[in-house]
Amino acid sequence: MSGALAWVRAANRTGRPEEDRGLRVAVACAVGVSVLGVAVTGAAPLTDAVVVTPLLAAGFAWSHVRRAADNSAMKALLALGALLALWRFFGAVQVSASLDDTRQPLAQLFLAVQVLHAFDVPARRDLGFSLAASLTLVALAGTATTGLSFGFVLALYLGIAAWASAGLQRSSARQRAEALSPITALIAAPDAGRAADSAPGAALRTAATALGLLVAAGLVFSVLPTPARARLAGLPFSPLPGAALPDAGVVNPALPFAGLQAGGDSVGSEATGYFGFAEYMDLRTAGHPSDDPVLRVRVDRPRLLRGIVFDTYDGRSWQRSSAQPEALTGPPVELAEPLGDLAQRRQVTTTVELLADTPNLYFAPADALRVWSAGSVAQWDDGTLTTGATHGAGTVYSVVSQIDVTPVERLRAATPARDHLSDTDRARYLQLPPALPQRVRDLAEDLTVGIDTPYGRAEAVQAWLGEHVEYALGEPPPPGGADVVDHLLFTSRRGWCEPIATSMTVLLRAAGVPARVATGFQPGTRQPITGWWTVRASEAHAWSEVWVPGHGWVAFDPTGAVPLALDPDPPAPRPPLFAALAWLRARVPALDADPLAVALLAVAAALGGAALGGAALALRPALRLRALARLGRRPPATPFARLLRLLAQRGLPAEPWRTPREVAAAARLARADLPPDALSTLVQEEEARRYAPTTHSCELAAHAEHALRELADTLRR
Repeated sequence: MSGALAWVRAANRTGRPEEDRGLRVAVACAVGVSVLGVAVTGAAPLTDAVVVTPLLAAGFAWSHVRRAADNSAMKALLALGALLALWRFFGAVQVSASLDDTRQPLAQLFLAVQVLHAFDVPARRDLGFSLAASLTLVALAGTATTGLSFGFVLALYLGIAAWASAGLQRSSARQRAEALSPITALIAAPDAGRAADSAPGAALRTAATALGLLVAAGLVFSVLPTPARARLAGLPFSPLPGAALPDAGVVNPALPFAGLQAGGDSVGSEATGYFGFAEYMDLRTAGHPSDDPVLRVRVDRPRLLRGIVFDTYDGRSWQRSSAQPEALTGPPVELAEPLGDLAQRRQVTTTVELLADTPNLYFAPADALRVWSAGSVAQWDDGTLTTGATHGAGTVYSVVSQIDVTPVERLRAATPARDHLSDTDRARYLQLPPALPQRVRDLAEDLTVGIDTPYGRAEAVQAWLGEHVEYALGEPPPPGGADVVDHLLFTSRRGWCEPIATSMTVLLRAAGVPARVATGFQPGTRQPITGWWTVRASEAHAWSEVWVPGHGWVAFDPTGAVPLALDPDPPAPRPPLFAALAWLRARVPALDADPLAVALLAVAAALGGAALGGAALALRPALRLRALARLGRRPPATPFARLLRLLAQRGLPAEPWRTPREVAAAARLARADLPPDALSTLVQEEEARRYAPTTHSCELAAHAEHALRELADTLRR
């Protein structure tokens, strides 16, 4: 038993403790930034990061104090802690429904590993492992980011990691210097790393280190459970449903009250939730949704995310007439096939993660075929999908849809000869209020005269709205009793997406084309790091859906054809820098989506400039030698050649046929006070230059320079 314990202690004994405190601080800072990354992106709970940070600092401090001690007892405790961390990880992933759900437990596991390992990093190789393991945390943070602000953390991490990598190189150089001789090590060790960094070879090593960091992070990122890998194979969804809701149709927790009754007063513009996600939508309010992210969406072909459909218009609001269907449970829940056997469709899978509490709607491209969710699914006859449970932040569901990719030419040629719409549904989607002003009907007739197909009529109406209506959120509501569509088309000519979509729908109905209004979200902004689409509350939207015989419901977004209302006072000329930023934002939409993107761009530019400057300084000696060669001048003499010159000046000339070893031996006989280790270093460096160029190194040249200075000081005495 004692022999086994002795073997274990020998195997875990620290070979050579690391004495460089600066290196330890650099590695600890790199690990700390990686912890910050998983915290700010949500890859790990913020509470975990708050607990881990002081433990990391304590662990690195403990390791430095105990760097030369026997830590066998501590290693045993750390091994037990690692087993507990693994037990916690496997317990968490057992209830995961997909690979995507394992991201947070995986981040927590790596945080635990970093904390445990921080208490046992006595040597350079242990610090190198901590630095390499921090790459995994950075990659995990990248899989969870919803904006370019993660790039700021990444830039900070790469800068500190490069600092730590340079420290590891200096430590390695010192240890190699100590292998030459004890006296040379004492002379060269303090500046060995610094001298090596000033040579061209150091620039190449630094560039290789930076490239290696990026490649390693990319490899780790590629094997982590990212949404791109989970979207088709796993069809992610949350394992547990939300709290049960009463059978009350659409429930929107963001509205100040459960819903509005038809004919009631206007909500006004104080509502912070989107008023279009309810059983009743008042067109006299625009609302003020925030810019906070509410959805993260993974989809191959971005489309409008339909939430709810309205079919009954009363002149100032929309209502729903569908009867609530029976809820089904899965997963998956198979839904009815979409109407329209002539449509050319493509199947896509959409994974949605809720970043905030949302209505009990499933947001997905039309038309849905299958839903993967822990909650129930009710498919209304208008295509609306609801659940009988709350949809809280953190909920994940997946929807398989068949999107319409029919060429426009075929849609324009579709006629009512082959129609799957029943007479009841046709009357339902042609409904108009009896009090609709006649001039609205006349305008619809004028716009569609001579056009026989529903799709062609829809294009004509949308084109007219684009030419005659402007988009503006600040317009006052219509006066009491006025029809919203009539007011927009003939009085204000300005409005927001709900009145604009309503105007198109009403004009088409007046022209005999079945149409309806749908609300949901725009596709959002794609994040280049993760491939997720980030959807904000302010991207809630309304559009028209037009019935095209043989193809089903086709979405039209008339707001997209409407120009923005221009500011009557033109802006003052901007400085060139602001003009350049505006030009860049117009070509990189992600910069507008994330306020920190501009700061990230500035940091990246600064780091790039610093890297170029550092490379130029590192390559300066090589460039100088090349310039001297072009001028026909000889490069500076080697350290041994300068030693020969010093010896000749002191009356100790050396015959040119003597070898370096013979010259050193003769000089030692003539001057017994010459340091033998310094002479040995110069001889070793000269022999490497002459006979083994592949073994010559910048470190060896630096040691030779220090040895030459020591010999010069001795010869001058």
